[in-house]
Amino acid sequence: NLIELIRFAIAPERIQFGIDLAKEVKRAGFNVTLNIMYLHKIINDSSLFEKLCGALKDEAEAVDYVYFVDSYGSCLPDQIRTILAHAKQRIPQKIGFHGHDNISLAFANTMAAVEAGVDIVDGTILGMGRGAGNLRTELMAAYIAKHRDVLIDFTAVIDRKSVV
Repeated sequence: NLIELIRFAIAPERIQFGIDLAKEVKRAGFNVTLNIMYLHKIINDSSLFEKLCGALKDEAEAVDYVYFVDSYGSCLPDQIRTILAHAKQRIPQKIGFHGHDNISLAFANTMAAVEAGVDIVDGTILGMGRGAGNLRTELMAAYIAKHRDVLIDFTAVIDRKSVV
């Protein structure tokens, strides 16, 4: 298949709308991820977190991944570690994290998410993204190379003919 996964970015207050979209897309044969935006709201509102957990638990078949997004890059590593560890315990879907770098914590927050046991994290080349950008993929790759004793040839990633 050319397309295997459809991602919906959804505000936490609109979780049911996101689940309804996911059901329709699942019926068409695609995998679905819901990217729950505005993680700071969930961290600061336990009733919102409970609502999310309940809705997602009831609809385990409709959603393959639930990503939590630090939309404004304003969360701190201990907050990320705590909320995502709770999410891993309460939500049946695979859990992901997407960090923005507004206060230069995308890498630290991603590491906290990994420590919390998330199933997947992502980044972008050179951190390109909205606002201050995202976790830089090459930073995460360098960390993995160093700490897991993996040899990565970063120069092989660059197509020298396309470099201006």
